[in-house]
Amino acid sequence: MVETAGGPEELPPVDSWINKVDFRSTAEVKIPERLVDQVIGQEHAVEVIRKASEQKRHVMLIGDPGTGKSMLARSMTEMLPRDDLQDLIVYHNPEDPNEPKIRVVPAGKGREIVNAQKAEAMQRREQKQSMVMCADARVPYGRTEHHPVRDPRRGDHLHCDALHGPPPGEPDGP
Repeated sequence: MVETAGGPEELPPVDSWINKVDFRSTAEVKIPERLVDQVIGQEHAVEVIRKASEQKRHVMLIGDPGTGKSMLARSMTEMLPRDDLQDLIVYHNPEDPNEPKIRVVPAGKGREIVNAQKAEAMQRREQKQSMVMCADARVPYGRTEHHPVRDPRRGDHLHCDALHGPPPGEPDGP
Protein backbone atom coordinates (compact mmCIF):
# COMPACT_ATOMS: atom_id res chain seq x y z
CA MET A 1 0.00 0.00 0.00
CA VAL A 2 1.39 3.40 -1.02
CA GLU A 3 -0.07 6.79 -0.07
CA THR A 4 -0.48 9.02 -3.15
CA ALA A 5 -2.21 12.35 -3.77
CA GLY A 6 -5.28 10.44 -4.95
CA GLY A 7 -5.36 8.23 -1.85
CA PRO A 8 -3.94 4.81 -1.00
CA GLU A 9 -2.80 2.76 -3.98
CA GLU A 10 -2.11 -0.99 -4.10
CA LEU A 11 1.30 -1.94 -5.50
CA PRO A 12 1.77 -5.11 -7.55
CA PRO A 13 3.91 -7.89 -6.05
CA VAL A 14 7.65 -7.45 -6.67
CA ASP A 15 7.87 -10.72 -8.69
CA SER A 16 5.29 -9.57 -11.24
CA TRP A 17 6.74 -6.03 -11.37
CA ILE A 18 10.32 -7.23 -12.00
CA ASN A 19 9.19 -9.34 -14.96
CA LYS A 20 7.88 -6.20 -16.69
CA VAL A 21 11.17 -4.32 -16.24
CA ASP A 22 13.61 -4.76 -19.13
CA PHE A 23 17.23 -4.17 -18.09
CA ARG A 24 20.30 -6.34 -17.66
CA SER A 25 22.22 -4.24 -15.13
CA THR A 26 21.65 -1.21 -12.95
CA ALA A 27 23.86 0.80 -15.32
CA GLU A 28 20.93 0.75 -17.77
CA VAL A 29 18.48 2.25 -15.24
CA LYS A 30 17.87 5.94 -15.93
CA ILE A 31 18.32 8.11 -12.86
CA PRO A 32 16.39 11.39 -12.91
CA GLU A 33 18.46 14.60 -12.91
CA ARG A 34 16.53 16.35 -10.13
CA LEU A 35 16.85 14.97 -6.64
CA VAL A 36 13.11 15.33 -5.97
CA ASP A 37 12.41 12.92 -8.85
CA GLN A 38 14.71 10.34 -7.25
CA VAL A 39 12.61 10.08 -4.07
CA ILE A 40 10.79 6.75 -3.95
CA GLY A 41 7.84 5.88 -1.71
CA GLN A 42 7.26 9.39 -0.32
CA GLU A 43 4.86 10.78 -2.93
CA HIS A 44 2.84 12.82 -0.44
CA ALA A 45 5.98 14.32 1.09
CA VAL A 46 7.29 15.19 -2.39
CA GLU A 47 4.03 16.97 -3.16
CA VAL A 48 4.27 18.97 0.09
CA ILE A 49 7.91 19.88 -0.67
CA ARG A 50 6.98 21.03 -4.20
CA LYS A 51 4.15 23.24 -2.93
CA ALA A 52 6.23 24.67 -0.09
CA SER A 53 9.08 25.59 -2.43
CA GLU A 54 6.68 27.21 -4.92
CA GLN A 55 5.12 29.28 -2.14
CA LYS A 56 8.46 29.87 -0.37
CA ARG A 57 7.12 28.29 2.82
CA HIS A 58 8.80 26.46 5.67
CA VAL A 59 8.56 22.70 6.15
CA MET A 60 9.27 20.67 9.28
CA LEU A 61 10.35 17.12 8.51
CA ILE A 62 9.91 14.62 11.33
CA GLY A 63 10.53 10.90 11.09
CA ASP A 64 12.72 7.92 11.80
CA PRO A 65 16.31 7.78 10.51
CA GLY A 66 16.53 6.66 6.89
CA THR A 67 13.05 7.80 5.83
CA GLY A 68 14.37 10.46 3.43
CA LYS A 69 14.12 13.70 5.42
CA SER A 70 17.55 14.98 4.37
CA MET A 71 17.00 13.99 0.76
CA LEU A 72 13.67 15.84 0.69
CA ALA A 73 15.25 18.93 2.24
CA ARG A 74 18.08 18.93 -0.31
CA SER A 75 15.58 18.43 -3.12
CA MET A 76 13.63 21.45 -1.90
CA THR A 77 16.71 23.64 -2.29
CA GLU A 78 16.93 22.60 -5.95
CA MET A 79 13.40 23.88 -6.56
CA LEU A 80 13.83 27.29 -4.92
CA PRO A 81 14.61 30.20 -7.25
CA ARG A 82 18.38 30.73 -7.29
CA ASP A 83 18.34 34.52 -7.51
CA ASP A 84 16.43 34.83 -4.23
CA LEU A 85 18.75 32.58 -2.23
CA GLN A 86 21.54 33.74 0.06
CA ASP A 87 24.20 31.92 2.01
CA LEU A 88 24.78 32.68 5.67
CA ILE A 89 28.23 32.19 7.15
CA VAL A 90 28.36 32.00 10.93
CA TYR A 91 31.60 32.99 12.67
CA HIS A 92 32.61 32.56 16.30
CA ASN A 93 32.35 35.79 18.30
CA PRO A 94 35.16 35.84 20.88
CA GLU A 95 33.51 38.78 22.70
CA ASP A 96 30.20 36.96 23.19
CA PRO A 97 29.99 33.24 22.28
CA ASN A 98 26.17 33.38 22.58
CA GLU A 99 25.92 35.88 19.70
CA PRO A 100 27.88 34.61 16.70
CA LYS A 101 28.86 36.93 13.88
CA ILE A 102 26.75 36.44 10.74
CA ARG A 103 27.82 37.25 7.18
CA VAL A 104 25.31 37.20 4.29
CA VAL A 105 26.70 36.42 0.81
CA PRO A 106 25.10 35.57 -2.56
CA ALA A 107 23.94 31.98 -3.08
CA GLY A 108 26.82 29.61 -3.82
CA LYS A 109 29.50 32.07 -2.69
CA GLY A 110 29.41 30.78 0.92
CA ARG A 111 30.84 27.38 0.01
CA GLU A 112 33.73 29.05 -1.88
CA ILE A 113 34.53 31.27 1.11
CA VAL A 114 34.37 28.41 3.62
CA ASN A 115 36.58 26.14 1.46
CA ALA A 116 39.14 28.94 1.02
CA GLN A 117 39.18 29.57 4.79
CA LYS A 118 39.56 25.84 5.50
CA ALA A 119 42.53 25.63 3.11
CA GLU A 120 44.11 28.69 4.75
CA ALA A 121 43.61 27.24 8.25
CA MET A 122 45.11 23.91 7.14
CA GLN A 123 48.14 25.71 5.72
CA ARG A 124 48.62 27.68 8.96
CA ARG A 125 48.31 24.47 10.99
CA GLU A 126 50.93 22.72 8.84
CA GLN A 127 53.31 25.67 9.18
CA LYS A 128 52.87 25.67 12.96
CA GLN A 129 53.56 21.93 13.16
CA SER A 130 56.73 22.22 11.10
CA MET A 131 58.12 24.83 13.49
CA VAL A 132 58.58 22.52 16.49
CA MET A 133 61.93 23.62 17.85
CA CYS A 134 64.16 22.65 20.70
CA ALA A 135 65.38 25.42 22.95
CA ASP A 136 69.10 25.01 23.58
CA ALA A 137 70.10 25.74 27.18
CA ARG A 138 73.67 26.56 28.23
CA VAL A 139 75.10 23.35 29.64
CA PRO A 140 78.74 22.46 30.44
CA TYR A 141 80.66 20.75 27.64
CA GLY A 142 80.20 17.03 27.14
CA ARG A 143 76.73 16.70 28.72
CA THR A 144 73.51 15.66 27.08
CA GLU A 145 70.46 17.67 28.07
CA HIS A 146 66.87 16.54 27.49
CA HIS A 147 64.38 19.26 26.61
CA PRO A 148 60.69 18.30 26.68
CA VAL A 149 58.79 19.78 23.73
CA ARG A 150 55.04 19.45 23.34
CA ASP A 151 53.91 17.87 20.06
CA PRO A 152 50.80 19.93 19.07
CA ARG A 153 49.45 17.19 16.81
CA ARG A 154 49.25 14.52 19.48
CA GLY A 155 49.30 16.47 22.71
CA ASP A 156 52.16 14.41 24.16
CA HIS A 157 55.76 15.42 24.83
CA LEU A 158 58.77 14.77 22.64
CA HIS A 159 62.32 14.84 23.95
CA CYS A 160 64.96 16.72 21.99
CA ASP A 161 68.48 15.68 22.87
CA ALA A 162 71.06 18.43 22.71
CA LEU A 163 74.66 17.24 22.97
CA HIS A 164 76.76 20.06 24.30
CA GLY A 165 80.46 19.98 23.63
CA PRO A 166 83.19 22.08 22.18
CA PRO A 167 83.02 23.19 18.57
CA PRO A 168 84.48 20.69 16.10
CA GLY A 169 88.28 20.71 16.05
CA GLU A 170 88.72 22.11 19.57
CA PRO A 171 89.84 20.01 22.55
CA ASP A 172 87.28 18.88 25.12
CA GLY A 173 86.70 21.05 28.16
CA PRO A 174 88.41 20.59 31.52
